[in-house]
Amino acid sequence: MTDEASTIPDRVANEETLFRAVANDLRFLPVDEQGIRRISSMAFNDVARRPSVDRASLCPGGAIETRDRFRAGSGVLSLIAGEVRELSTTHGSTGRVYGVDVEPVPLTQNSAHAEIYGRPPFDTDKIFDRIKQALSRIATLTLSPAGLDEFQ
Repeated sequence: MTDEASTIPDRVANEETLFRAVANDLRFLPVDEQGIRRISSMAFNDVARRPSVDRASLCPGGAIETRDRFRAGSGVLSLIAGEVRELSTTHGSTGRVYGVDVEPVPLTQNSAHAEIYGRPPFDTDKIFDRIKQALSRIATLTLSPAGLDEFQ
């Protein structure tokens, strides 16, 4: 008998699409001074500094599955795992370089669950803020939150 967890690849491939659910909140998708809606770094907030994502290849229902698992009316961002892994930042006073990776962290109720994390772990808010800003630049909006103007 095959256990479902044993059939899930233990590495997130570089070409994999990742889904990140975002609440229906203008702070996550603000309109900038040119009138264009942007993805805010706040969309990647996480107390543990390990933003959760879903592996699209393990979501038969696509981005809608991620949205519905999160909260009604929320939106979904997409990222490519290889682009996430290309991100890094350097601590200004120590010179320590922080890389970024993605690992599967399947949950009982969500086998597609994965987390973005630091190598070494992001140990200050300032370092994590830089990574969140970089994530917001490479993310794209896949599903707009309910009630928001059309994403431009």
